[in-house]
Amino acid sequence: MSGMIQRQRKWHSRIIRFLFGPGASLRSCASSCKSITGSRKHNEDRVYINDQRKFYLVADGMGGYTGGALASQIAVETIPDLIHDVIRNRVLPERQHLEAFRAAVYAACFEMSKVAEDHEGYGRMGCTLAAAYVAGEELYYGNVGDCRVYLYRNHRLMQLSTDETMVRNLVKAR
Repeated sequence: MSGMIQRQRKWHSRIIRFLFGPGASLRSCASSCKSITGSRKHNEDRVYINDQRKFYLVADGMGGYTGGALASQIAVETIPDLIHDVIRNRVLPERQHLEAFRAAVYAACFEMSKVAEDHEGYGRMGCTLAAAYVAGEELYYGNVGDCRVYLYRNHRLMQLSTDETMVRNLVKAR
């Protein structure tokens, strides 16, 4: 997870009018989610949706069923509240949004590390995640690992972020 945090380019802000068109407003949001496990027996996906706060987070566990599912749960229970405590719908510079995201991800990682220390077999637990939220008239989003953020508008899906994986980095380096 620390790879994303060191690269501020992974955190973006865009004016809502640019993303959603002139006169757009996100005063009310409606969202839903569905997790498809495919052939997996266990679901390590966790989702946080709060239309009132306009905060959305998807976490996908890695490192095995028990550790991955727990890591995802820690992420969805930690990150939204910590960011909300900092932002609280105030108008802040983009740098402070980045710092809030960074601090929230670090806090979630710290919680995961504490659990891993206390429970044998959890040493490699972790999760990838994608988060988005609206503050004022801006949409902020970021991701860690191979989760991506997309925007669905006018019946079109637009990829906003790129995944951070070894394969992606090798392709970019060519």
